[in-house]
Amino acid sequence: MTRKEALAGLIEKVEAGTWQHTDWPTVEKGFWGNWNEAALHFQSAYNGSLDAAKALHEAVLPGWRWAIAEGAAGCRAAVQASYGSPEDQGISTCPARAWLLAILRALHAMEAAE
Repeated sequence: MTRKEALAGLIEKVEAGTWQHTDWPTVEKGFWGNWNEAALHFQSAYNGSLDAAKALHEAVLPGWRWAIAEGAAGCRAAVQASYGSPEDQGISTCPARAWLLAILRALHAMEAAE
């Protein structure tokens, strides 16, 4: 499984609300750098921790901008490399999960086409 495929699978499971900690090992080998720390942040963000979402963001997208807003469809989070660059967004009823989705989409977009 490529990194891009693994990210697509994570996005799908996080969006559906079906991700489980047993899904994590599919991306274990060198995927996040410090695997234990990233796994902890990922799981905590999935479960609603904004602090964990911020920590994961800073670890995998250092220097990127982020924003979270509440709307009729739930919370929308966006991450952006710099002003004027494309945004990657996530939407969820849980702000931390919306941010997690935005992070995953940014990482997915940065991967080379398969």
